[in-house]
Amino acid sequence: MYALNVRIPRNMDERLTAAVERTGMGPQAIAHEAINDYATAVGVPEDIPVPAKEDRPFRERTPKKRHYGTAEEEQDRQLGVRVTPLTDARLTAACDITGNGPQDFVRTALNVWLHKKKISFSARQD
Repeated sequence: MYALNVRIPRNMDERLTAAVERTGMGPQAIAHEAINDYATAVGVPEDIPVPAKEDRPFRERTPKKRHYGTAEEEQDRQLGVRVTPLTDARLTAACDITGNGPQDFVRTALNVWLHKKKISFSARQD
């Protein structure tokens, strides 16, 4: 398993929490399913070869956005999950296909997954 850490907006974190409550899945299972579903949608084969750990490509880190304001302003939240080597390989291939970095790809994948499950922006208030 490989560590995957991404920053997600506060409202997505709230939707993810609602998804955990509604589905009984944990954040790791949701992230895994979202990444794989979206990778399939952009054309990544499900049986992609998995590189050896030492052959994994280096991914550029997305620069952290600096916020100049009050603490009450919306801040991104850290989402840390572990993904399988196959999911990691599919994420890398999907990033190559879309031209997005892992940060943007995972955010989009989660957003699409949450939308498919009809978990709205006001999910915690429902």
